[in-house]
Amino acid sequence: MKHIQEAFSLDLAKTPLARRGSRPVLLQLPDGCYLGLKPAGNALPFAQVFGGTSSMGILRIQIMDGGKELPYSVNAGPFIAELITGKGRVRFAIDKAANALRMEGDVPQLRLSSPLTGANSVKYADGVETNLGGRVVHRILRGTFEFDDSWMLKRWSSVPPCLDIMAVDGRMEAACIELPADTDVPEITRSLDECAAENKADFEAFCDTLKPTDGLTAYRLWSEARKTGSAELACESYLFSDPRAVFELALASAEAGKSGITPLFGAVVLRMRDEGMLEKISEEDIARLREALKDALAWWRKYRFDTARGRYFYAYRDETGEENPQWFGEAPVYAPQLQERLSQLEAAVGALEWGGWN
Repeated sequence: MKHIQEAFSLDLAKTPLARRGSRPVLLQLPDGCYLGLKPAGNALPFAQVFGGTSSMGILRIQIMDGGKELPYSVNAGPFIAELITGKGRVRFAIDKAANALRMEGDVPQLRLSSPLTGANSVKYADGVETNLGGRVVHRILRGTFEFDDSWMLKRWSSVPPCLDIMAVDGRMEAACIELPADTDVPEITRSLDECAAENKADFEAFCDTLKPTDGLTAYRLWSEARKTGSAELACESYLFSDPRAVFELALASAEAGKSGITPLFGAVVLRMRDEGMLEKISEEDIARLREALKDALAWWRKYRFDTARGRYFYAYRDETGEENPQWFGEAPVYAPQLQERLSQLEAAVGALEWGGWN
C-alpha cells in the first residue's frame, strides 16, 4: 500500500482530513478551513455532512499577525495537512486516542472562531470548552491564549466565541477534543507525528483487508462518517424519488465494492428494478453498473468464498460495515446477513445481464 499512499493528496473541499472512529475533521469551505464534526450517528451521507455551507464547519481557522489575517495555501495529505503562510505554517492531524484534531506550528497567532452566537462555553487555565454541534474542549499545549465570548446584554446572547492562540518562543500547539457530556478530558500523550503515523498504519491495515483499487477511494471509505461501504441511505424511500441520485450512489458503492466493502448495493439495484427506475437510466450507464456489480461479485467469490462450505465469510470486522460488531467472533465469520447480501448481489447481476425491467 505504500505506493498508493504516496500517490494522492487531499482536496479538503471535497475530502476532509479525517479518520475512522473519530468525529473531528479538517475541511475547507469557500471562506477558509474549518474544524468540523462528523454526525454522532451514521445516518448522514458524506456530501451532507461536509456540504457547501459552514454549518458543518463549526470553527473557522485563521492565521493572524498584528490583528491582520494572513493568506495561506493548503497542502493536505491523507494523514497531515498544512496551512502555509509567509510567516510560518500550521500542521494538523487526527488524534484517535483523544478523539481530537491536533494542530501545531510556528505562526504568530492562530484564531478559531465560530459564526454562531449564543454558544455555551467555559474557560479553564489551559483552554476553553465550547458546545457548538458537539462538546469540544480546546486544550492549549504550548503558547498563550485569549478567549472572547462576551455577553451582549441588549441581545441576550454572547458574541460568537473566538479563541486566539499565541506562539511562545516561536511555537504553538493545541488539541480540539470532541467528547460526550460528563466525560473527563483525556490526557494528550502522543505527538502530532505519532498520531499521523498511527493513522497511516491503520489505513494500511484497512487497505490490506479490502484490496482497494485506488488510494483516494480507500481513504474515503476509511474516513467517512457513514459505516464502511454502507449504502443504507439508498434504502430510504425519499431517495427513490430521484432515479439519478440512486443510480450514482449505487454505482459508487458498487465500484468501491470490488475492494470488499459490505455489498448492500445489490439490494438497492433490485429495488430500482422493482420500482421501474432502471427504465430511466441510459443503456450506457446500465452497462457501467453491471460491470461494477460483476467486479464486486468476483471479488467476494475470489477472496471470501469457502468452497468446502459453499458459503461467504467475513475475514475482518471492517468488512461488516459496523463499528466493532459484538456478534463478530473469531474469523472467518459466516454471517447469515452476508449470505443474504451476496444472494442479492448475484440476483442484481442477473437482472442487469438479462434485462427484463422494460
